[in-house]
Amino acid sequence: MLEALFNEKFELNDELLRKDIRDRELYSILGDDEDATKKDIALMERYNDPRSYYQKRINNEK
Repeated sequence: MLEALFNEKFELNDELLRKDIRDRELYSILGDDEDATKKDIALMERYNDPRSYYQKRINNEK
């Protein structure tokens, strides 16, 4: 029910979220903070802010 209410008001970019989860796991296995690129840093900033993955629906359109 919570998911239905959320989906009524917001649009989730689940494709980007899944990609970031996969890339974050890979980075945590292979990466080193000293070797972080701008892309890695952007990924972590997005991942640490859940608002990066959803936006409010305009006029509640689906």
